[in-house]
Amino acid sequence: MSHEQFWLWLNNNLLQTGMNVQYHQAMAHSVWVWGWAANFAAAAFIIAGMVCIGRQLKKTGWVVGVSGLFGIVILFTPISTWQSNYRNWQCAWSGVEAQLKGMETAFSSLRESEPIPAYLTEQMRTINGRIAQIQGEEPKPSPKLIKKCWGDQLERTYGAGLRTSEQVRENMKREGVTPAIDQPHRPEPPVQG
Repeated sequence: MSHEQFWLWLNNNLLQTGMNVQYHQAMAHSVWVWGWAANFAAAAFIIAGMVCIGRQLKKTGWVVGVSGLFGIVILFTPISTWQSNYRNWQCAWSGVEAQLKGMETAFSSLRESEPIPAYLTEQMRTINGRIAQIQGEEPKPSPKLIKKCWGDQLERTYGAGLRTSEQVRENMKREGVTPAIDQPHRPEPPVQG
């Protein structure tokens, strides 16, 4: 594998992991917010039902029925499990991202003439397996949130205002770099004294 191929693989996976960390963090927060909102709504219905029973209002049966139904739905909705799953996926992607950043540091210290060490290619295989495993566990993503997280990741990596792959490619063309999002500026190896 050439240095360029390895760098492309590394960069693409750094972008993907960064986006996935953000995505799962946002989903865990969203599920948490919806969980609390549902709990407050259930509490409001239960209180309304208790007030109706206490006052012996004519529509007591309807309010108590809705309160009970809402309470059952909340009870059997695995909101905390969903939140836990998204947090676990966020942690899994963060772990992969940390491994990739370590590989990036090791790789950036190599000279173009040096072969890629066997331990880096072995780590690459391991990370490919881990990424496939995580992706196999994840539910279908929200396209709108994925697009937002991808834009955030591109902007963080390539600069303010660069939120789409096309914008990154155009910017790279202007800078005189090969116009592909898969080919970022390669860091120079440290000068050996």
